[in-house]
Amino acid sequence: MSDHVVIKSAQDGSVLELDRTTRSDTFRARLSGRGFEGAVEVYELGPPKHLAAFFRDLAVHWRGWPGEKHWGSLESQLSIRAKADSTGHAYLDIELRGGTVQDWRLRGSLLIEAGQLDKMASEIESFVNLTHAA
Repeated sequence: MSDHVVIKSAQDGSVLELDRTTRSDTFRARLSGRGFEGAVEVYELGPPKHLAAFFRDLAVHWRGWPGEKHWGSLESQLSIRAKADSTGHAYLDIELRGGTVQDWRLRGSLLIEAGQLDKMASEIESFVNLTHAA
């Protein structure tokens, strides 16, 4: 099990990191790349099993899917939109939102090789299970 997940872009080194917090109903999301960095505490009421299901769905459909898939946290601190192309790539558009009334946003994109999706889904599943076991 892992209390830290790193999803790294194959294109430019941009990174989405998820970290366990001391609370069972939150985790920390940090997005960074060339010239930008931001982090939010993501609130989830109960285990965010749908986050793990979202990544597992991407892995199952590694050859691509039509349109866009979307996952968003309960209070919109973190949202992920996924698109695929016909050459074996997935594009994750990440948005962090924060502030007292979500008065700031940080957006970045990660290019993911299709072959990375299964490992990524397993790491997210382990993270979710560990985070909400406490």
